[in-house]
Amino acid sequence: MKNTALKEFLKCFLVLGLLILNAWIWLLIAPNVEGNGNAITNIYEKILLLFIAGPIVETYLIQVLILDESMKFLKINKHLAIFIAVIIFGLLHYKHWAYMAKTFIDGFFFSYLYLSFKPNQLKSFWFTTLVHAVYNIIAYFS
Repeated sequence: MKNTALKEFLKCFLVLGLLILNAWIWLLIAPNVEGNGNAITNIYEKILLLFIAGPIVETYLIQVLILDESMKFLKINKHLAIFIAVIIFGLLHYKHWAYMAKTFIDGFFFSYLYLSFKPNQLKSFWFTTLVHAVYNIIAYFS
């Protein structure tokens, strides 16, 4: 049990590290492009949307509805389902081509994390949401 918890923590930590590395790379490519969160001025709205509701809604929409359901009901393979999900994830974050491309890659990491905790639906959802929220916090304050 203890070994499993450590592996799960390390998996989440690895994905978070890859997300941060991806952000740094895109910061070098397009240094003046910022995320959509800067358009929100009220601090309470920022906290709610960027760190709580955003990750919950996006994980549900992209991983549960699109990724899971396309594999289950449309009977498409996992790789095609991931590709469709990350395209939509990137499009949801359209502000600039570079930011959309960065979030497209982020979507691969979130999808990998989500699928790595399957078949436990609840664990898949909440671990992915938590990593997404932590990543949003780090990205916002850096």
